[in-house]
Amino acid sequence: MENKDVNVQQIAIIAGVAALIALIALMAIGGFGFWGALLIAILVGIVVAIIVYFALQGKAEAPGAAQVTQTAPSEPAKAATPEPAAEPAKEEPAPAPEPAPAAEKKAETPATGGDGAEPELLSGPDGMPDDLKKIRGIGPGLEQKLNGLGIFHFRQIAALTPANVEWLDEQLSFKGRIERDEWIRQAKEFAAK
Repeated sequence: MENKDVNVQQIAIIAGVAALIALIALMAIGGFGFWGALLIAILVGIVVAIIVYFALQGKAEAPGAAQVTQTAPSEPAKAATPEPAAEPAKEEPAPAPEPAPAAEKKAETPATGGDGAEPELLSGPDGMPDDLKKIRGIGPGLEQKLNGLGIFHFRQIAALTPANVEWLDEQLSFKGRIERDEWIRQAKEFAAK
């Protein structure tokens, strides 16, 4: 308890000195009146107090953390020897081939666009991507999500079937917005231009 009281006293002294320096500097150099300088000096003191508090808090926790790490290695060292920890680490590189099938899936997707629930998705835009934000109901964040799924062009949205709309609703986590905001109609209009 005494350590915490000393820390609070130290914090109060440091914050008070910082506030006093700020008050004098604002009045002398900044050309502020007393009340304006006092208000800003109080805010400076509060900010300094918060920063010093967290700085001292981090120093107080560091020795405790060192003690925990000193006592902990003796127990895991015994457990680490019988366990083959190196073998699971060798198995982790196996997921590296997974991105290749994902790329193949995107390449196969355009061939199935319209037949299944998943619409025509592209691995990248054909030329310049369309500004999907022109469609009412699509903002910058939603445009990024659509691009992330592989939808870059008005023609892709214009070609959506009811099954595609259902799939896209699932991916974007909202139901009925595509129909409600009439994305397909708007996309057909923009694609025709």
